[in-house]
Amino acid sequence: MTKLEGPHNITEQFERYLAERENYDFFFIHFKPTDMYGEDGNFDAKLKAVEEFDAALPVLLRNQPDVLVITGDHSTPCPVKGHSWHPQPVLLVSELSGSDKLQRFTETGANQGSLGLFEAKYLLRLMQANAKMLDKFGA
Repeated sequence: MTKLEGPHNITEQFERYLAERENYDFFFIHFKPTDMYGEDGNFDAKLKAVEEFDAALPVLLRNQPDVLVITGDHSTPCPVKGHSWHPQPVLLVSELSGSDKLQRFTETGANQGSLGLFEAKYLLRLMQANAKMLDKFGA
């Protein structure tokens, strides 16, 4: 994996993706503020960070990725002020992913989605399958 230096805020990271997308097969974009503010117990700042991410998302979607996954590496609820055991919502979109017809991407909505609850170690395989990278799934 190559670390691309430079972008600092989420809009800049998405713009860097657009500039570099032809040079790589996979991008991992890390958005730290939601985790940081959860650890601080600062709900208002965490909410503002989510809104910042949402506002920047159209930049990423200018050239639709083949597979798009939005999730977290762990839950960091403000009342806990640290990493927790709560499940992470996962949004996975591709030509093959289908649709759950959910109107919003939320923890509650994700629990009703077709992916259900699964261990995070299986997410990369789901991403590869949706990118048509596997000859056979599950073997």
